[in-house]
Amino acid sequence: MKKFGSNKIPSKDDMEFYKLTSDLRSHFHDALWEEEKHYTWLISILLGVIVLVTVRLNVGTEELKLLIVFGLSYIGGIFSKIAFNVIKEESQYFQIAFYRHVKAENKIFPSNPCPVPSSSWEPDNCWRLLWLLVFTNKRLGVRGNFLATFVLFDKVFLILASASFWFYFGASIKRILN
Repeated sequence: MKKFGSNKIPSKDDMEFYKLTSDLRSHFHDALWEEEKHYTWLISILLGVIVLVTVRLNVGTEELKLLIVFGLSYIGGIFSKIAFNVIKEESQYFQIAFYRHVKAENKIFPSNPCPVPSSSWEPDNCWRLLWLLVFTNKRLGVRGNFLATFVLFDKVFLILASASFWFYFGASIKRILN
């Protein structure tokens, strides 16, 4: 059997498995990026529409404006939660594919091994991610930053929905009493 230094020539099955793991890692990486990008765009557009309705558009009464802001904020909060969960789940798939790819690569090229990553990736809880993003210099990584951003969006939408509901309720009570 031929050898490269002290390493054997990889078998055809090993090379096919390596190719498969490389393709899977690439697929999950690309899917993760597309999801992060599209959810960020969607949520940013919703927030922009809320600002536009609040500041610029004359949509009728103040009560109608508050109702629109409440509805869009509620929808934005739901999309933020969906985005967080989808990215968290897709990150787990990517991490497993990445782990398998590195293991296959190390089997084929044992003289130059890569550090084997963890086979699981579980982000910190939502509040901890937000704290780390805003108040520390700790490096969260790309996925951690996107997850923290979705948590931040969710909290902004929650505040907007709560405030608009409170003001809408107050305006309705004032109208009834007058």
